[in-house]
Amino acid sequence: MYSEKNNILQLTSLLKSYGIKEIVVCPGSRNAPLVHTFVKAGFNYYTVVDERSAGFFALGIILETRNPVAVCCTSGTALSNLSSAVAEAYYQELPLLVLSADRPVAWIGQMDGQTLPQPGLFGSLVKYSVQLPEPTDKDGEWYCNRLINEALLTLTHHGKGPVHINIPVSEPLFSFEAEEIPVSRSIITGIFSRPGITKELKDSWKHSGKVLIVVGQQLPGHGLDDILSQLASQKGCVILAETLANLASRPLFFTLFDTLLYADEEREKYRPELLITIGGHIVSKRLKAFLRRFPASCHWHINHTGEVVDTYQQVTHILEGEATEILSSFITEEEEGQIEASYLQTWTGGIQKIKERLSAYTPSAFSGLQVVRHLVDFLPLRVPLHIANSSSIRLFQLFEPKGDLISTITATGAPVVLTVHFLLL
Repeated sequence: MYSEKNNILQLTSLLKSYGIKEIVVCPGSRNAPLVHTFVKAGFNYYTVVDERSAGFFALGIILETRNPVAVCCTSGTALSNLSSAVAEAYYQELPLLVLSADRPVAWIGQMDGQTLPQPGLFGSLVKYSVQLPEPTDKDGEWYCNRLINEALLTLTHHGKGPVHINIPVSEPLFSFEAEEIPVSRSIITGIFSRPGITKELKDSWKHSGKVLIVVGQQLPGHGLDDILSQLASQKGCVILAETLANLASRPLFFTLFDTLLYADEEREKYRPELLITIGGHIVSKRLKAFLRRFPASCHWHINHTGEVVDTYQQVTHILEGEATEILSSFITEEEEGQIEASYLQTWTGGIQKIKERLSAYTPSAFSGLQVVRHLVDFLPLRVPLHIANSSSIRLFQLFEPKGDLISTITATGAPVVLTVHFLLL
């Protein structure tokens, strides 16, 4: 039986997923649920009474095995005794994982025994420091899962080094009622290169009949227009692009998806099997809600930094690199899987109905919506357009632009009125 604390169960599950096998444990009460669960879960554990010695013992295992090793201590001043080993790990670039139990945040600074501000204790001597929540709902569980993934990825991503995970544990401490360790989502990340297309990614691509590509905010000149058009025609990918994605108007690029997801109550038919996200922010709240409610089996997020961004609470792979290079590599792959044309047809049919309804719609009174409707109709082609935040961009995206627009969005306030500046070049 294991501790029923959700943060401990998720941590244990993900330590296994990331291949961490060795844990050096120190004595204490607050970390007893952690130690008990680690032992029952079958990790190789070593008991070292003194924390300073435990830290260097863990470094010795790292030097011998060349693999990440964890050291687990109780709350309070015990953690500070690991500082010397952490500093050594930082300058030797050794993947030391410090797991510290802690009291609930509310008791810090309240003259309760062995309480001190543990998060960030090691300062700049760790690559990453995080405090886990004690989850009480699904959002809390997702947040806890994401933080653990980020921490474990950082151990070896862009160089190796120490990482600190602080785990608050509320009483009762010695209640072990969980019968099994749950399978928690692990996130895979890596620097992309053409030879780096793994068999897993190839299989996911070839055997996903419903591929949805969501393009977020991007500057013009990104070079994705032709690549995405080929993917839509070759693979039957559905391309959702907001105005801020700065994609040229193409027949298979859908911009009215926010309106569609509002009007069509049978949304599950739009659920993807493989979700690929590129670019920056997405304005549409309905798209976010839709993808969180109907998650894909696999979600790739492509960015330049390898940073874990989990907007839709389902990311499985972070592909670090240029979106143009990554996506074009799948164009050249020989197609062995089945293209499910019906998925593209489903979106096409839904969008067409929305276009018909919008073309027949006339606002009954003067309003911001009516202004935007007429503005979209009369905008000249290729006009540099600056759209303000909040209601301005949301209203603008209810209508399909007539031609290619270059648009940017501000991040200043929430103006009620759309402001447009025509740049006379």
